[in-house]
Amino acid sequence: MQTDVTITNDDNAYTYLFRGVGNWNIVQLQPVIEIPFINNTSENNKLFRFTGQNMSISFNFPLMDSSDDLADGTFTSTVKTIDEQVAYLLFSNYWDPDFDISWTLTQSVYIPSGKTGVIENISLQQDAGSPEFVRAGVSFKIGTFLALS
Repeated sequence: MQTDVTITNDDNAYTYLFRGVGNWNIVQLQPVIEIPFINNTSENNKLFRFTGQNMSISFNFPLMDSSDDLADGTFTSTVKTIDEQVAYLLFSNYWDPDFDISWTLTQSVYIPSGKTGVIENISLQQDAGSPEFVRAGVSFKIGTFLALS
């Protein structure tokens, strides 16, 4: 079953509707450091936790020409064609160079909705001979920025 995901830039309100998300992956970690002592079995290893939990959500989706504005009117121009979508996702103000820009991920079926974090990466892949769509993926890291200044 496919679903849609929306990610909104919390600073400039730019949004993008990721249509046709067919597979997704949620990873939640609670890192542990293992200290094995000499002449002990693994059951006697000492485990230490120095960091808290972290979560990332990644999903794949196709980029295809759309009759709808996938930026939902939040950008200076419409975002409908594959070329417009690629330019918007990779080169527009949607990707602000400031480190402390956060996004909100919204989806109502499978992926936890209303999560705030950052887009960690976007990948695009187009196979030779298939100009009608581009395979794409997003990794979204959950969390809140801490001001360092």
